[in-house]
Amino acid sequence: PAAPGRRRQDRSEEGGGKALEINPDLHQAHLILARIRAEEGYPSIAAEHLERAIELEPGKADAYIMLADIYGKLGRTEDAISTLEKLTGNEQHGAVAYYYLARVYIMLDRVDESLAALEKALELNPSFISAVSDLGKIYEEQGKPDEAITLYQKYLETNRDESTVRELLAHLLMTGGRLEEAKEELGVILADEPDNSNAALMLGLIEAQERNYDRALEIFTGIRDSEGGTYEILMQIGAIQREVERYEEAIQTFQEASGKQPNRVEPHLHLAVIYDTLDRPEDALNSLMTVLSLEPDHISGRSFMSQVLTDLGRYDEALDTLNQGLEASPDNPGLLYQIGITYDKSGRFEETEKTMRRVLEVDPEHYDAMNYLGYSWADRGVNLDEARTLIERALELQPEAAYIVDSLGWVYFRQGRYAESLELLLQAHQTMQDDPTVLEHLGDVYEKLGDPENAALYWGQALERNPDREEIREKLDRVGGGSGR
Repeated sequence: PAAPGRRRQDRSEEGGGKALEINPDLHQAHLILARIRAEEGYPSIAAEHLERAIELEPGKADAYIMLADIYGKLGRTEDAISTLEKLTGNEQHGAVAYYYLARVYIMLDRVDESLAALEKALELNPSFISAVSDLGKIYEEQGKPDEAITLYQKYLETNRDESTVRELLAHLLMTGGRLEEAKEELGVILADEPDNSNAALMLGLIEAQERNYDRALEIFTGIRDSEGGTYEILMQIGAIQREVERYEEAIQTFQEASGKQPNRVEPHLHLAVIYDTLDRPEDALNSLMTVLSLEPDHISGRSFMSQVLTDLGRYDEALDTLNQGLEASPDNPGLLYQIGITYDKSGRFEETEKTMRRVLEVDPEHYDAMNYLGYSWADRGVNLDEARTLIERALELQPEAAYIVDSLGWVYFRQGRYAESLELLLQAHQTMQDDPTVLEHLGDVYEKLGDPENAALYWGQALERNPDREEIREKLDRVGGGSGR
């Protein structure tokens, strides 16, 4: 037996057909049959019924809009436009006609005409919410967020309770960095609609962006408790728990999120970072193996896995992991760069140099490769002129990068340009105050400048942050600033 919906359609078709047999000029019968033929996949026949319906009753808007839609599907876009233009003069339906005209123009990538049609639709009906949202979207796509914001604000002056538009406004304000204004709009929505999860989610994102983590966590857990732990909410909660170092809770949250979306790699990447932070390398490796089982070409996951293996001294496994990635992406600069680092950590500097040069062949602006190679040369006291040229170029590309400033300062140190070295190292120290390498470098340059007191001060700070580095202890002993053993 036919399904109930099919039986109803059959009865409608039968009724429409009989009605036309009795009176071929019944407008409503042509509309019914047009809908049925369109649903059955016979748009040309549906168009014939609609054309006849319009002939019979030219003032009925439904037939024009249906016909324009079918013309569009048939690729007869100019016919769709002319059909809707006939309706634009209708006092009651003109706004709708302009709105659908705008949609046809968008399909044809005639943006200016679409804008004009939507503006006309709003002129005829200022409360036309679909026209407002579509017009705002076009403004955004054209890189005109301020015009979209003004549009939404003007609309809300007379349609205060329209939360959909207020959400669009809040989102634009948020993405534009106008966080306090966005929070005000979201507050209005939540005052009227306390269960509006979209508004609550945006508010939580803003609180997190402003580092109000307790408040953000309260909002996100509230959404989870009221609507269930969706993947998206769990990821937000886990990210904040990780940020505030509530690692065990974050582990549970990301594990729950992975259960919601078993094919997503993001929870496992977060877990790997947490395990690595907690010095649980085997757990980190297991999470990263899951990442690569889901996405074998995941470059950052593969690079991270090689870093963990390198830290464990498992250099061959690290290189195997990276080289497997190169099979799919032979010139990937990220993988090549990590291979170079792995060679360096394993004491194979000739391979490091060769690989970093390869990185710069495939990506001439890879400032990290420039810096790594230049610093490595400086640390060994070789190729100092080329090292300086590389690092200076890296600094042109990343002028605010304090670690590159430190590298250049170290090149100057190796060249005996101690005053210039000190200036750069102090500049790097302003940003990297707790970095043991920068602190050690400062101690070294102060010693060369004949200032053992400051040398001991910075070496002492470096040793506090890296107590296993015996070389620093020996330097302190040399200037009488160490405690011995």
